[in-house]
Amino acid sequence: MKIRYIQHLVRRSLYPIGTRVLLYHQTTKKIHDPQLLAVSPANFRKHLKFLKRNYRIISPDEFEASINSGKAINNSVLVTFDDGYADNLSETVPILEDENTPAIFFVATRTAYALTANQISKLSRSKVVTIGGHTHTHPNLASLPNDSQVEEIAINKRILEKACGYKIKFFAYPFGGIDNFTVLSREIVSKYYRLAFTALPGIANNHFNRWELPRINIRNWTVEKLESVLS
Repeated sequence: MKIRYIQHLVRRSLYPIGTRVLLYHQTTKKIHDPQLLAVSPANFRKHLKFLKRNYRIISPDEFEASINSGKAINNSVLVTFDDGYADNLSETVPILEDENTPAIFFVATRTAYALTANQISKLSRSKVVTIGGHTHTHPNLASLPNDSQVEEIAINKRILEKACGYKIKFFAYPFGGIDNFTVLSREIVSKYYRLAFTALPGIANNHFNRWELPRINIRNWTVEKLESVLS
């Protein structure tokens, strides 16, 4: 794992041109938020307006095309959300639609906060939403044997595709740190998905393994703080 992380840092340093893939979780006001997952709706809207003024916001398909072609889209941003919370449907999507901003929602399918099949279906019907896989129960894949990893990934994909009515192409590792998935995890994911995302920091481009792409964690920041982090 240390070797993989060193390789990641080298790529991050050598290839700073490409897409900033932003990692959000929730769009809601939370009094108790120890994991810092929630961005208030007001701040999220401000984030999007700032991004539209200063970056090219691209769709998941545009991002995939850039990876496939090896032609990075410099100064671009891809918005993503992890886990699949109810506020993604009630709060996030209306703001994304207002701002005409595409996003990938990586949805786990059996957690305490999991969306129902009907909610996933409704989420998937938005013109700005692409659904992605995120395992069934949101485990640390690195802690599971091979068969269990396959089961987690396959069941999740099957449930999502049934709810959405289309093939799911993108995946994000639960937790997304270097200790949360292995080379074996990556190999399994590659049999089911075209691209996969981590929570390892960096600017995404074709110099990274296409099943180990970096993202930038976003918190409930002011626009000034967001600008500083992205620069």
